[in-house]
Amino acid sequence: MTTDEKIQAYLDGELSGNSLVAFESELATNKMLKERYDNYLLARELSKGLLEIDMRETLENESRRSFSLSKWIWLIVALGVGALAIYFFSASSQGNNELFAEVYTEPIWPITRGSMDSLSSAIAEWKNSDDLDKATSQIKSINTLDLTTRNYWLTEVFLNAGERDSALFYLPSLSEDHIKYKRVQKIKTWIALPE
Repeated sequence: MTTDEKIQAYLDGELSGNSLVAFESELATNKMLKERYDNYLLARELSKGLLEIDMRETLENESRRSFSLSKWIWLIVALGVGALAIYFFSASSQGNNELFAEVYTEPIWPITRGSMDSLSSAIAEWKNSDDLDKATSQIKSINTLDLTTRNYWLTEVFLNAGERDSALFYLPSLSEDHIKYKRVQKIKTWIALPE
């Protein structure tokens, strides 16, 4: 057994009986063995410290890497959820506009009749030119119509143009016995459809 092997066996507690007593007495008397033994203890302590530092660094790097990896995973998940939300929002808004287009029916537009003459010409001009502002100002300026009738036709014009907010603004409240009552109820339903 070499000196290093004896030192290692002594430190590991593998020496017993006579060998243990002989090694301890030689350790007490032999300065070179004592110095080698002390160096061995120092090297052992240093290697433990280095091993501990290495293990700490490895664990910290692993936790940083897993933290960084989890950040990327969360970022990818968040981007995916955002993309899905945008897709469903755009698909549902397009679907709602299609639904409105399916259920909306145009009114029976007025034709030339007595006091409705200027109303029918305003609507005819609007249908031909698509100038919504001009049509609304013409309808508003018709003094031969009562306010409820003017507002009803403004509602119809805005609804036909797809301006639901403006249609809601002009939507009149009618009594149940009014000839346009059922139509106004349908308009309320159409306006309430999500955009």
